[in-house]
Amino acid sequence: MLIATIVIVLFVSGGGNLLEGEGMRALLWGVFTSLITIWILCLCEGLYTLNQLVDVTFKGAGGMLSIAMILVFGFTMGTVVGELGTGLYLSSIFESMLTPALLPALVFVMACMISLATGTSMGTMAITSVIALPMAMTLGVNVPLTAAAVFGGSIFGDHASPVSDTTIMSCSTTGCNIIDHVKTQAPYCAAFALASLVLYVIFGFIMH
Repeated sequence: MLIATIVIVLFVSGGGNLLEGEGMRALLWGVFTSLITIWILCLCEGLYTLNQLVDVTFKGAGGMLSIAMILVFGFTMGTVVGELGTGLYLSSIFESMLTPALLPALVFVMACMISLATGTSMGTMAITSVIALPMAMTLGVNVPLTAAAVFGGSIFGDHASPVSDTTIMSCSTTGCNIIDHVKTQAPYCAAFALASLVLYVIFGFIMH
């Protein structure tokens, strides 16, 4: 039901072209139709009463409230930072001090730190992209490479942070301890982050 609804909404909103459909609307409708389908199946099978379903649904939504607030604040901050022209301002300050070729590597480190602290990849992308991409364009740095650094660093915290929604959901659904999960994830994340940092430095000089 989830997949079918997403495909239908993408097809309709995109005028027959799935690639031009509205992704967020498709996901929203997909979640609602799936939830209603689950309710109907649970009621028909007698697994839950209506009151129990309402209670479980709100408890589940309540568990994600903190993640939702982090995302809201992240996107809000990203919008404010973009409106203030923070990226252009910082590029004017660091233009004479910063080696432009090192910008992708520095952006990657910054995104890793923000995502690790907040646990959200989407929020980190919203904050970091409006700073890093204008700086890249002003300093003449390869924009796709800088964008890759933003996305890669943002994903780092999504896997390694104990407050990440991905980590919390993985642990809550499997019964795994969050700290144990982070300990097993950390070596892989750190190793690939270090390798990525080295490559961003190398390609920063090659593609500058």
